[in-house]
Amino acid sequence: MWLILTLLIASITAGVVIGSRYGVYWLFLASPTIALVSLTATLLNGFTFWGGSVTAFACVITMQLAYIACGCALAQNPSRLAADRAK
Repeated sequence: MWLILTLLIASITAGVVIGSRYGVYWLFLASPTIALVSLTATLLNGFTFWGGSVTAFACVITMQLAYIACGCALAQNPSRLAADRAK
């Protein structure tokens, strides 16, 4: 159970970092990476293939939702968005 929670927190962190600093195209690189890491971690810890697949799917969806939430939060304050992109 702690493994799944850790993977979900890592996915949320990746989504927030990508959402606050990078464009949407980074999700194309990060999504397979998150899926492979979570599937490998679950399979090495005794999960079945289907259990690992569900966990990988949940991690990718969680990362994308965190990206959208971060993008919406930054859209509420356009001056901060412009300042972050200028750096």
